[in-house]
Amino acid sequence: YNPATELTDFVVPYGVLAESQVAEVLAVSTSAGPIQTTPTLRFGAHATLREFDARHPLGADYVIVPNIYEGEDDLPLRAWLHEQAGKGSIIVGICDGVPTLAKAGLLEGKRATTHWRTIDRMEREHPGTRWLRNTRYIADGRIITTSGVSASIPISIALVEAIAGRERAEALGKTLGSTDWSPKHNS
Repeated sequence: YNPATELTDFVVPYGVLAESQVAEVLAVSTSAGPIQTTPTLRFGAHATLREFDARHPLGADYVIVPNIYEGEDDLPLRAWLHEQAGKGSIIVGICDGVPTLAKAGLLEGKRATTHWRTIDRMEREHPGTRWLRNTRYIADGRIITTSGVSASIPISIALVEAIAGRERAEALGKTLGSTDWSPKHNS
């Protein structure tokens, strides 16, 4: 989301997946121009949503959604996420990127988690979702949600494992100093 994206939610999964070299990793923005992260850095995207769709009409294998400040109401973004899910993409909400998934209608009837400070609000606003505490991440079908930024390394390693196998994930985990990327977590 160009106006304001959480730095760690964006950079950690991007960096871990790029470092793993098991997938082509692209930064996709809602519009042309830099992605402004909170607190201060800016990044250039590889493509806008429209450009990505033109290059990849079958959709992404995985879409990772970081916390986007005040962006959960961005209708074009929500529509794009819904379209990607419809094309079979696995959608991953990192930390407070999860409310964007909920507003896109992707969590109805599913189990999900999110940041500890947000989960009570999400329970009130989205009662059709079963909200789980004390778990780093939960996969329910093709939707994955995480409990917070501390879950971004574990879920990224878990994605590497899903793509390239346990041995590759263990090697990457060792490089990153992470030996446990299970969903267990005392939030």
